[in-house]
Amino acid sequence: MKHLETQGTVEATVDTGQAQVKPGSHSKKRRTLLISIIALLCISIICGAFLYNGKFFSQAAKGGQNAKPHRLGPIHSFEPFIVNIAGTHATRYLRVCINVECSSKKAHTKIVENELRIRDRILDLLCAQSIEELLDVSERDNLRSTMADTIREAIVNGEDDSEWVRSIYFSEFTIQ
Repeated sequence: MKHLETQGTVEATVDTGQAQVKPGSHSKKRRTLLISIIALLCISIICGAFLYNGKFFSQAAKGGQNAKPHRLGPIHSFEPFIVNIAGTHATRYLRVCINVECSSKKAHTKIVENELRIRDRILDLLCAQSIEELLDVSERDNLRSTMADTIREAIVNGEDDSEWVRSIYFSEFTIQ
C-alpha cells in the first residue's frame, strides 16, 4: 500500500512517513461530481420530455408508414382582383392575388377553360365581404374554403370534382 487517503486533503506516504497536504483536491472532486450530476439530471429531463411527448417513437412510426411528401400540383394564378368592400360606400377596396393549386393537369385545364366564369363568381364572393370579415385573419381560412367551393361549382359538369382544388393561396391581400 503506497498511499493512504484521509478526508481528501491530507495524504500520507507509507514509504517516507511524511504527510503532504494538497489544498483543494477535495473541493475539485466535489465540484466535478456536482457538475456531472447536474449534467446527467438535465439530460434525463430532456430525454424524459421527448419520450413523454412521444416524439422519438411516433415520428419513427410515422416515417415508416405514411411518409408521403406533399407534392404541389399545377398552380393557376389569376390576375389580381380589385373590388369595393361591402358596406364602405366605395371608400375602401380590396386587392387580392389568388393562386389555385389543382390536383391534376386535368383540373388545371378545366380552370383555364372556365377562367372567366370563375373570375365572375370570385368577384361576387369578394364584393359581398364586409370590412370586419376581411380584417379578421382567422376568417381567411373560411374565405379560402368558400372560394374553393365556388371554383368547384364553376367547373363542374356532373363529374366528381371533390379533389380538383387542393388549396387556395393569397400571394397579395391588400385593403385600402
